[in-house]
Amino acid sequence: MMTNRKLLYYLNFIPLKFNFFYFVIILTIAYYTDSIIETVELNSSRIKIIRIITLGFLALVLFVSFLTSFLPWISFLFKKRILEKDEDERKDIIKIYFQKSGYESGDVPIDKIDILGIRRPPLGFAKIRIVYGNYKVSDKILINEALKEKKSRKHIGIRGQGNLWLPNVRDNPIISSIIFFEDMFQIFSFPYLEIEHMGIYTTPSDNQIQNIDILPNNTEEEIVRVFTKKKLEGEYLNYKKFESGDDVRRIVWKIYAKNRELIVRIPDKVNPYTSHVSLYASFHHGFPKYRHALINDFFLDFFKGHVRNVSQSIQSSGYSVKYFPDQTFRDFYHIEDYNKRLFQLSSSIWHDQKDLYQYLNQNQNMRIKAPFVLCISSLCPVEKLAYLTSDSTRLAVVYWIKMSEVFKYRKQSILKYFVISPEPTEYQKATGFLKTWKYKQQLKKNEAAIESLFKSRKITVLNYETA
Repeated sequence: MMTNRKLLYYLNFIPLKFNFFYFVIILTIAYYTDSIIETVELNSSRIKIIRIITLGFLALVLFVSFLTSFLPWISFLFKKRILEKDEDERKDIIKIYFQKSGYESGDVPIDKIDILGIRRPPLGFAKIRIVYGNYKVSDKILINEALKEKKSRKHIGIRGQGNLWLPNVRDNPIISSIIFFEDMFQIFSFPYLEIEHMGIYTTPSDNQIQNIDILPNNTEEEIVRVFTKKKLEGEYLNYKKFESGDDVRRIVWKIYAKNRELIVRIPDKVNPYTSHVSLYASFHHGFPKYRHALINDFFLDFFKGHVRNVSQSIQSSGYSVKYFPDQTFRDFYHIEDYNKRLFQLSSSIWHDQKDLYQYLNQNQNMRIKAPFVLCISSLCPVEKLAYLTSDSTRLAVVYWIKMSEVFKYRKQSILKYFVISPEPTEYQKATGFLKTWKYKQQLKKNEAAIESLFKSRKITVLNYETA
């Protein structure tokens, strides 16, 4: 997979496009027609004239295409690499702007792309590709709008807009961008590479699954009851006899007028544990990884979507959420606390370094101070969950996601044999029934073992099917 990405990346630096090879084939056919002309009983001199005109026209098109793309490219290269003395100006030619740091996965709009010190090739195009992640390359984005200073109206560069296709939920560091100088016939495409130091992260959709009630309302343990954030009632229907030190403003004068007793209202008390709920999500992947990277990415996005849903369910109940990740992230974005939590969730990846036992013990002190919710997936082997007991989860709501649901096989109608069905996507090809049957059975076996463990340990869990 990585080898294919690298190959596609390096192909961008070949200045010849497919149309060039089409032209070469046509020129070759036009040149070697002498043997064909001899066998045709027509005026061979007239055919030779037509052949010469055709060859001349094609050669002219090739020559003009080369000049209109090569000259702007070499002049721009000479200007920026040799004449420009300012190091910052030489390194910061391409400016890419996003309206914010995080977007939902999918088509991410680029607010604008400015390329300074460049003009659009005459009779041609200037385009750009953005290189992000591990040699992933965007589609070409057309840059054709003149960029001028507001006051002097002096030409300073060109500008364009476009979209960046980011289908997965993750942090996407933008490592470089490539400008292409192309002719109108799309025969030549001369590249210019610039290193970038920026990024954009994509988040799970906030409406992937319906809201769930993960907060229990009836329990004998006070520390679990705080999930409902109810106020505590005072003695004897919120009243008591006046004592030294009580606020006289809370005296109920109506009762005094009737019974001649000083009675005061007891103020409502808010349980001190209701300030926040801690959220833990284990991305430990001890299960054998599926051979197709696309499925592993879909597993990851599927899990992140449900963890975000849990976080939003807690917030919709009036609680603040403190997220404790099980991995570290690059400190690159300047974002607020809520967006920081969303960024950490979006940037998380599967790992096998820190299992559930190590993860929870690392934050043991925080779990004692506040109630917490634990999210786990069925990609965690059942033996790694042996640490969980009813005592260890006394303060927690365990929310687990069955990853086998990713492979839901939808039976198709018999009509598919009589109508033209659309071309299957890469994901549909990767998740074919026969390809995934064995892996799905292994997952279901692990999920059944996890359910048996929860029942034997008397651990109450929620999952997205029953919640």
